[in-house]
Amino acid sequence: MGSVTFVCLSKSKKNNEFCVAGKVINSDGTVGGWIRPINQHGDINNHDCLYQDGSYAKPLEIIKIPLKKHLPKKFQVENHLIDESIYWVKKGDYNVAHESLMSLCDYPKALWSNNSQTSSGKNDQVSPEEATILNESLYFIYVGSIIFFTSRWNQEKLKVRAEFIYNNVTYNLKVTDLAWIEYFDDKDLGSYNKENTFLTVSLALETFGGFHYKLIAEII
Repeated sequence: MGSVTFVCLSKSKKNNEFCVAGKVINSDGTVGGWIRPINQHGDINNHDCLYQDGSYAKPLEIIKIPLKKHLPKKFQVENHLIDESIYWVKKGDYNVAHESLMSLCDYPKALWSNNSQTSSGKNDQVSPEEATILNESLYFIYVGSIIFFTSRWNQEKLKVRAEFIYNNVTYNLKVTDLAWIEYFDDKDLGSYNKENTFLTVSLALETFGGFHYKLIAEII
């Protein structure tokens, strides 16, 4: 299949590996559609996203990756199988000015369906029946302000959620952005505000209790 260049808009926690995703950068510099590189196990590990100089791919880098084939699974139509034997190549850093990030944004009417939620979230899950008619699993949106909520039970790992309003609907979703989880790890538990915020929101393929969960995979 060859290779593709994309701007990385997510490198989030997925079990003990990563979920990496971004938007294709065409040869003329225009922005294309979403791509989620995966290995044969459906994830990305440290070896997969390694550059030849020994560093690792990060969000907001422009990256050239080797691909074998398009490998969609259910509504995750963005999945592409990588060639794990070839290094990824960093082509540069994406311009993080507000207008440049806005050029990457999606404008869905809603973040999939808003008919169910968990006890700790708001509009944070999609039923399997609703998922059968979906044909995308990633959005990059501008939401302005968000509120983080951090919690921890005894010695368990820190849990981070974030609440925001998009198209007049309130969402409260689990955060899987590793950088923000690490940022809050040694801070007091509670709530924190952030303004002028962009989010990569992902719909997980795996189910819990029969539902697919909406996740905040990247916070910029």
